[in-house]
Amino acid sequence: MADFRTGQRFPLTLPTKIGAGSRQREGKTRNLSAAGVLIEADPSLRVGAKVQFCITLPRELLGVRKDVDVQCDGRVVRVEKKSAKANAKTKTKNGERSVGVACIIDNYAFKRRK
Repeated sequence: MADFRTGQRFPLTLPTKIGAGSRQREGKTRNLSAAGVLIEADPSLRVGAKVQFCITLPRELLGVRKDVDVQCDGRVVRVEKKSAKANAKTKTKNGERSVGVACIIDNYAFKRRK
C-alpha cells in the first residue's frame, strides 16, 4: 500500500471533536502535520467520508489567556483496524472502542474562545 503522508508529523495529544454534521464525538490527536491529522476516534467513520473536526490548542501551549480552537473540514483517508487488545488508551470517555482515523485537512480556521 502506498504511503501518501507528506510533511513532518508532530506527536501531539490534543483534545478533538470529530464527526459529520451533528454527530460529533470526542477524541484526541495522535499526531499532526500541516496537511493532516491522526485522531483516536469513533471507529464508525469510513474512508472517503467528509468530516468536520475541531482541535483545541491549550492556552498554556500558545502562551495566551484562553484556548484556541482550530475548526477543520476534511476527509477520512485511512481508518486503522481495531486491535485485539483493548486498554484504557483505546477507549473513548463513554467506554466505546476508538481507532486511529487519518484525515486530510481541506480547510481550517482559528477560533478564539470568548
